[in-house]
Amino acid sequence: CGGMRPENSMIFDFSSGTWTCDFRIRRSSQSHYQSIMYQKSDITKISFTSGSTEPSVGDTIHGDTTTATGIIDYVVKDSGAWGDGDAVGTIYMHTITGSWNNAAEVIHNASDTDIATTSSVSSDAGDNYILISLAATTGLLTVVVHECYAAGTDVVTFSCPTSLSTSIFQHVEIVQNGNNWYVFINGALQTSYSATGARLKSYLDILHIGYDDTQYLHGWLDEFRLSSVARHTTTFIPPSA
Repeated sequence: CGGMRPENSMIFDFSSGTWTCDFRIRRSSQSHYQSIMYQKSDITKISFTSGSTEPSVGDTIHGDTTTATGIIDYVVKDSGAWGDGDAVGTIYMHTITGSWNNAAEVIHNASDTDIATTSSVSSDAGDNYILISLAATTGLLTVVVHECYAAGTDVVTFSCPTSLSTSIFQHVEIVQNGNNWYVFINGALQTSYSATGARLKSYLDILHIGYDDTQYLHGWLDEFRLSSVARHTTTFIPPSA
């Protein structure tokens, strides 16, 4: 599989917390790490002072001296109080347009209310991403949800205990249903995982199938499907080829 970025800038919204990814796969005998599915958001970090109006995740903000905009992913208040107008902390955001000033730019919300003042801006604060891959050496299916906040944290990470076949196609299904995750091979439940309180974002870069920023899938991938429902949480009969 050479890997692909679907046409028309396909983006799947994982943030609902209810979705299913299923496909048929026959992996190769190669023993290095391989990517099956990958989607990310590039994150910009704004350090702020003089915070007076607390923003919310999902708010669109803009600067007063530039045309810069962004959508808030996460807010950290390190000191001070919003009500007193001296809150200090960090705003993480995605979907950036324009360029933010590195210092002393007033941040507004969509209602044009002052939020805070920038003290520094980092346009490369890291990535939030969701990744389905095959682990090196073992070939075990692995799921990772990563956030770049607090120097980078994997808020979800687990592996299927059963190695995928190198000789036949198998049906694989990965399900998130709220806090609960499930992995099935040929309809049989292989593992389940609970991730209470994990913040799953709408990863806004183009969906990659069989490729991430570094590695391709070596093998065969067929009938790849993403659904905005939890298709199964117990053993089922997989679709025929």
